[in-house]
Amino acid sequence: MSTVQKHLWNAAWQRRDADYTNTEITRLFRPEDIVEKNILDIGCGNMRAAEVWKGRSSMTGVDISESALWAAKWWDKRRRLVVGDVSNLPFMSDSFDSVFAIDTLTSMTDGHMNALKEIARVTRNVMVFNLYGLGPLEKTTRGLREQGMYFSVTPCGPMEILSSPDLGDKVFFNVTGLIRTLAGMGLTVETAVGLASNGWGDYGAPYSEQRRKPGSGHDEIVFVRALKRG
Repeated sequence: MSTVQKHLWNAAWQRRDADYTNTEITRLFRPEDIVEKNILDIGCGNMRAAEVWKGRSSMTGVDISESALWAAKWWDKRRRLVVGDVSNLPFMSDSFDSVFAIDTLTSMTDGHMNALKEIARVTRNVMVFNLYGLGPLEKTTRGLREQGMYFSVTPCGPMEILSSPDLGDKVFFNVTGLIRTLAGMGLTVETAVGLASNGWGDYGAPYSEQRRKPGSGHDEIVFVRALKRG
């Protein structure tokens, strides 16, 4: 992530307006991924999502925002927390049994491929993450056209990069291309399902919105469970 994004996330956590936890992603984990395992939460925020596994696993949280980690420490002083960037994780390869990144890739404007490589590098077995599919790209470009706003869309591997002076850069993924890309990293995609986010941008869905379904004014996010081949 860029320095600007880091400052924005610090400011958001200081205002406590980033207190959203999309726990839908935790459903893609299985008991054998969690119980008595070493788990990394990337872009952990306040680590509220990890509460569902409290006491059943060893949890480490990493986030680019010091303010977010302060919030996580406030909830539980025993947590292992590290300041770090998903595009350059401060851990040895194969350090964790399972790794998840909730609403982390959706919050980035660049560096997605490096981030995926880093997530794959530090996990031994399972990685679960979410990102924008192509559905929201179509909705966004249609809205920009209707408002007469300038934008461009640039293909880049499995990604489509939307650039707009009004929205900045946003990255959307072709799931078929993503599966091929992950295969090249030694990963097998076991599950890739579209679930819902709220309409507030990149922060993820608050608790009250998590049961809403795509098609009701919400953008589709693709949740991926991938296994690392030995």
